[in-house]
Amino acid sequence: MIYILLFIVIAVVGKTGSNTQLVMRNTTNKRWNITRHGWNLFFLVSLLSFSILAGFRGENVGVDTRSYTYLYNLFLDGASVQQARNAAMTIEYGYLALCKVLVFICRNRVFFFFCNGLIIYVCYLAYQKKYSSNFPLSVLMFTALYYTSTFNIVRQHIAIGCVLMVLILIDKRKYLVSILLFIVSILIHQSSLMLLPVIILFLIPNLKKAFFAIEVLVVASLMLLQVPYIMSNILRLLNYRRLLNGVHFTVSDSRGLMAYIYLLIIALGFLTLYRAKDPIDEKFYFYLICTSIGTGFAFMANKNEMFSRAGAGYLFFSTLLLPNIIDKLFEKNKNRTIVEGVTILLLFIAMVVSSRGYKYSLYTG
Repeated sequence: MIYILLFIVIAVVGKTGSNTQLVMRNTTNKRWNITRHGWNLFFLVSLLSFSILAGFRGENVGVDTRSYTYLYNLFLDGASVQQARNAAMTIEYGYLALCKVLVFICRNRVFFFFCNGLIIYVCYLAYQKKYSSNFPLSVLMFTALYYTSTFNIVRQHIAIGCVLMVLILIDKRKYLVSILLFIVSILIHQSSLMLLPVIILFLIPNLKKAFFAIEVLVVASLMLLQVPYIMSNILRLLNYRRLLNGVHFTVSDSRGLMAYIYLLIIALGFLTLYRAKDPIDEKFYFYLICTSIGTGFAFMANKNEMFSRAGAGYLFFSTLLLPNIIDKLFEKNKNRTIVEGVTILLLFIAMVVSSRGYKYSLYTG
C-alpha cells in the first residue's frame, strides 16, 4: 500500500508542481516563497519521499537490508574499516569508508539508510532532471520499475549513481573530476567497470553514424558473454566467484514480462527512428543503445545473477528513452495526452506487481 501511495504522490506532484521552484529569499523572516528560480519542488518531493521510505524500512524489506544493518552495527560497535573488511570480504573499501563516516556523523540506523538512499536518489533524479524530455514521466518510470530494487544491491546503485554524475561532468568538460569520480565509483562497487561502455558511448561524437554497427556489436558481445569460459573469468575479475555456475535469479526479469516490455520499448525506439520527420538528437541513440544492452542482460539473467546486476545500470536509461519516444511519435498529435495517461496507468500496474516482492515494514527500533 505504501508504494501505491508513493506512486500517487509522485504522479500528482509531477503533474502540478514539476515547474514550481522553491527559494529562500534574503529577508529578515527568510520565508519559503514560490518563484521560478531555485530548487525544483517536484525534485525535492521525490527525493525526500524516496529517501525517507528507504531510511525507515524494516529489516525484512528486501534481502540485503539485514546485511547492511550488520555493517552499520559493526561500525556502531567501534570497528575500523579494516576490521569490517575482514568480516565482510566482498565489500569494497570505498563503501566501508562511507559507512564509517555516516556512523561517525550520526549513530542512528534510520540516518544510515536515509543517507544511503539520499546518495542514490540525488544522482538518479539529477540525471533525469537534466536530460529527460519529460522529467515527471521519467521519475514515475523509476518509481514503478526500479525504486524497490534500490533496497537491495545498495552499493551497486550508489556506484551507478556516481557513473551518472560522471556523465554529467563529462558533458560539462570537467574531465579530471569525472575520472576521479569514476575511480570512487569503483571503490564503492567494482561493477562500475561494467558501465565503462556507457562512458565510451557517451564520448562518441557522432553516434548516429555508428548506431547500427554498435547495435550489431552489442548483440555479438552479449552472445559472447554466454560462453562459460569468458563469463567465469569476468566473474573472477570482478570478485564474484561465488556466482560461478550458479543460477541465482530463478524469478528474474527474463522469467517474467519485464524483459519483453523493455524489448517493446526498443522496438518503439526503432519505429521512432523510422517515422521521425525531424532530426533525432544524439542522446536518443545513446539511450536506445544502453537500453538494448540492458534488455539483453535481462533476457540472460536466468543463467546467472551477474547478468541481472550488469543490466541494472543500463536499463535505467529506458526511463529517458520512453518519454523521448512519446515526444517524437506524438509531438503534434492530439492523442499524446491519452498516450501519456495509458503509460501512467500501465506504470501503476507495474508498481503494484513489483511491490509484491518488497513488502514494506516500518523500522521500530
